[in-house]
This record gives sequence, structure tokens and C-alpha cells, in this order.
Amino acid sequence: MDPTDFALAPGIPEFLARVEAAWPAEKAGGKAALTVAEMRARYEAVCRAFDPGRPAGMTVEELTAEAEGPGEERLAVPLRLYRPAGLERPPLLLYCHGGGWVVGGLDSHDSVVAELAEGAGCAAVAVDYRLAPEHRWPAQLDDAWTALTWLVREADALGLDAGRLIVAGDSAGGQLAAALALRARDAGGPALAGQVLIYPALGLEVAEPDRTPAPDGPGLTRAEMTAYRLALRGEAPPRDALADPLLADELAGLPPAVVVAAEFDPLRDDATAYAERLAAAGVAVEQRCFEGLIHGCLRARHMSPQAAELFAMAVAGTRRLLAAG
Repeated sequence: MDPTDFALAPGIPEFLARVEAAWPAEKAGGKAALTVAEMRARYEAVCRAFDPGRPAGMTVEELTAEAEGPGEERLAVPLRLYRPAGLERPPLLLYCHGGGWVVGGLDSHDSVVAELAEGAGCAAVAVDYRLAPEHRWPAQLDDAWTALTWLVREADALGLDAGRLIVAGDSAGGQLAAALALRARDAGGPALAGQVLIYPALGLEVAEPDRTPAPDGPGLTRAEMTAYRLALRGEAPPRDALADPLLADELAGLPPAVVVAAEFDPLRDDATAYAERLAAAGVAVEQRCFEGLIHGCLRARHMSPQAAELFAMAVAGTRRLLAAG
């Protein structure tokens, strides 16, 4: 795919060039020939190339969330807690990283979560959920749910305010954040003050298969999303509104949302459709699609003014939702 075919925002062509330079040489057969281990190593290398480090004065603590009930397949989930300097009993953000449910982890999104916490004036917890294909759905949601419910139980001991709590994530992590909001509503809690969804994967191709799809972009293709979904759920999975939140019959009663999307992203219309459905259900929602941006542009937030603006909307939305909560 030739980036010159797209009217990309300033800084994005240079970002794409650096992405390509950060990845090891292609194997014969391209990305499809990569092993899962090679994909993960490449992704981590790209993330390291764009990691500016954490804000000064921030403290970071490695934690482990334990499932409350017996019989859980995974009894402990690694977490990373970010606490900006000078905050007493801060509100809390739970962040689920992107990466197609196949790649990524605590390190891949370290500076993203740290900067989000700093800018929003809150503590943030990143969750290291299990990855596909070794662990199929709903292992990822189960881990995120374990993290969410454990944080609520342990918030006082950690000096955090679980009464002001939101969920957030990008791409696959945006799907997990939306699923957490749905599950929390249907379970009668934990109470959430909001959800922040950054170019989320919400299952539009499943919910509206006859809809004309958004075009591929330099950062992600529909073929790659199909491969990720296959790794997550296998062939012909059953319909599941938590896996594909756009299948949900009812969105009323969900927490207010901030939803951001990128113009040249095959997931662009997932965000738009979900925001429209939230608004129709009476849920307060702020949504914007940023022109000239691509999937994965969070990593370009220090190179592109438009990518910085997208990230700033997520930060400001987090701060506003927590203040209202």
C-alpha cells in the first residue's frame, strides 16, 4: 500500500517511514509468513522506537489482580499502576492496550498510559490480558474483568478513588473497554463514570455485513483485521455482543463515552456507528473522526499535530468524565 495515495496529515508520512525502519527485514511471503512470536517482537520494536519515556515524577508499581471466585482459568492478571506526582486519592482509569488481541502488553503502551494519566490528572492501571491465539475469547475480557473488579475491591488500600472510575483502550483494547462497560451495566456494577474508545474494533462487519466498508489504510487493512479476529475467535464464532459490541440489542444505561477515530482506518465506521447508537439510546457521547490520520497513530502523537490533537481529545475526555463522575 502506497502512503502517497492518501491525503495524510503532516507528520504521518514520516511516522510511517520510521515504522518501516523499526521493523526487521521482511521474510519471504510478507507479514502473512511471520510467526506469532515474530509479530510480537516486531510490534514491541516499533513501540520502543516511539516511546518518549514517562512524565517526570510519576511513580509506577507492578501489581497482580486476583480473581474473586473459584474455578477461574487464570487466577492472577499482571497490572501496572501509574500515579502522577502530587495526587491524593486520585480517580482511576483502567486501560486495555491495542494490538489485535494478538500482540502488545504492558510495555508496548507504557508511555501512552503514563501520558494519559498525567494529562487527565488521574491514576491509571494497564492490564496485561492474555493474548490470542494461545488464549481464545473470552480470556481477554475475563482478565480485564478480573482487573476491574479487583481494583474496585482494593482501591482504598491502594489510595485510589474507585468512585470515579472509567475504562479506556485503543483498537482491540477499545473493544475490551466497551465490553467491560456492557458487562458492568448488565452485572449491576462496578459503576463506571465513562468509557474512552480510541479507534475501537466493535464488530461493524458482523453487525452490518451489507454496509460498505471503510477503506484500508496504511496503518491497518481489513485482511489484517480478519486474521486477528480469526486468531481471537476461530472460524464461524457464535454471535456475541461482548465480542462485537455493535451487536448489543440495547445500549441504554451505559456510561458516557468519548469515541475517536481516524479517517484512513478500516475501523473508522465502527466508531461512528457506535457513537450514533449510543446517542440514540440516550447515552452522552462525544465523537470525532480526525482527518488525515491512520490506525495506530497514537504512537505518532509527538510527530503529528493532528495525532497530538486526537490524543488530547482522549486526555481531555478522560479528565471531563472523571470530574463529572
